[in-house]
Amino acid sequence: MRLLSLLLLVGCTGAKDSSDTAAVDTDADTTTDSADTADTGRAPPTEDAWRVAANPRMTVAAIATIAVVEQAELEIEFSAEGVGTFRTQRSALGHWHTVDVLGMRAATAWTLTPIVYRGGVEVASMEDQSFTTGALPVGDYTSWPAVIQAGGDPGDIFLATPVTKDDPDFGLAVLGFDREGFVVWYLDAGAIVGELGVSRFSRRMTDGTVSVITGERAWFVAPDASLQRDLAKPGVGHDVEVRPNGNILTLQVEDQDIDGLNIRGNVIREYDKDDIEVWSWSTFDGLDPSRIDADLSGKVEEIDVDWTHANHLHYDVARDEVLVSLRHQSWVVAVNRTDTTLAWRLGADGDFALTAGTWFEAQHSAQLLDDGSMLLFDNRAISAEVSAVQVLTLDHAALTATETLRFPVNAKVHGGGDVERMPNGNFLATISQDSGSGRGPPRLEERTPTGELVWSLGFDVSGLIIFTGEHVPWRTAAP
Repeated sequence: MRLLSLLLLVGCTGAKDSSDTAAVDTDADTTTDSADTADTGRAPPTEDAWRVAANPRMTVAAIATIAVVEQAELEIEFSAEGVGTFRTQRSALGHWHTVDVLGMRAATAWTLTPIVYRGGVEVASMEDQSFTTGALPVGDYTSWPAVIQAGGDPGDIFLATPVTKDDPDFGLAVLGFDREGFVVWYLDAGAIVGELGVSRFSRRMTDGTVSVITGERAWFVAPDASLQRDLAKPGVGHDVEVRPNGNILTLQVEDQDIDGLNIRGNVIREYDKDDIEVWSWSTFDGLDPSRIDADLSGKVEEIDVDWTHANHLHYDVARDEVLVSLRHQSWVVAVNRTDTTLAWRLGADGDFALTAGTWFEAQHSAQLLDDGSMLLFDNRAISAEVSAVQVLTLDHAALTATETLRFPVNAKVHGGGDVERMPNGNFLATISQDSGSGRGPPRLEERTPTGELVWSLGFDVSGLIIFTGEHVPWRTAAP
């Protein structure tokens, strides 16, 4: 099964006179953010005006361009009968605004209204315009979702990176769903870069882009689905991270022959904005290749030992350390960027003593929370227990780790798995593939800190794997 080429959306807008058309910047394709308001030195417009147009890269999105005589912040309110009323993120102060309207359902008539803010207070609204979204690109994915449990904020959007074993190149690299299982965002990889590739890993970067990794390259895509950067490097896998200065950290594989065995480790490489390598660290430089977990590090094709299997990167700005999750070591390690030395190893037989709780096993998605504690998805790939979400508090001076949160996800996730903390304090867990007996399909789950299930979106499709899931704040429920 192959998807047809990207369908272009024809938007229906309210009638505009010639003066409105002249007042509004119509270069909608220049937007790179959901609220791009740079005035770029232009003189203020002579009248308030706005228009809405189709996003040429996605049939379930629109681009609104607004001009206001008096500087203002703006939100676009959009509603559809039987669906709900939502708002975009608020723009910055300015005269000229380009706002991506994201999170609409396909083939639906919408009403859009700019809401004007000054001094942080809603002061006015502009005239409504109508807009009808187009059909989704052809594909069986439209029949995949099944909402297992409903609940939570209706404004939420969730990204998933599905891969089917039978047909991995099905065309849409990333799908975005609302809480009722409707596709409200997507990335057509073929339309953007002219080629299809297996996309297993994707997540939202700190700069607002979405990373998409296909094995030989990493793409960085803006919320409006425009390609911002294409980093083509052989062996890129599992994860990338954007540093505050715009440099990109990548995970790549590295093989060495040790005592007649082909051992696969990993190397972290950092590239500047010109794609030039400026920093690197290899697992062979700081770790013992004889430390092999026989239950995890099996033979992979021509590789005798899949030794480290790095699966996640996190940059600690405060300590200038690069954290990397090593699944087959059941370790999270930190590397000093200043001198490329190994700063610490977290996990069984590492540098930290565990004061309470259980050490993680074959983990994924290790990351620091705002308070410096460690959040991860504990796969429990070898043990009899089901997989779990875990938070560890770290004391770097005393070199102690304390488990402060753990709850099971009622699934046995041997490979894959993902977790993040949502703004409401709950956790979004990705059940990539459930190898437990009768525990259900791959799915996204929102759970409270006590493990209570709030919402779950399942995909009951044979051979389907969802490696990563992501909550994105591209729209909100209307106040």
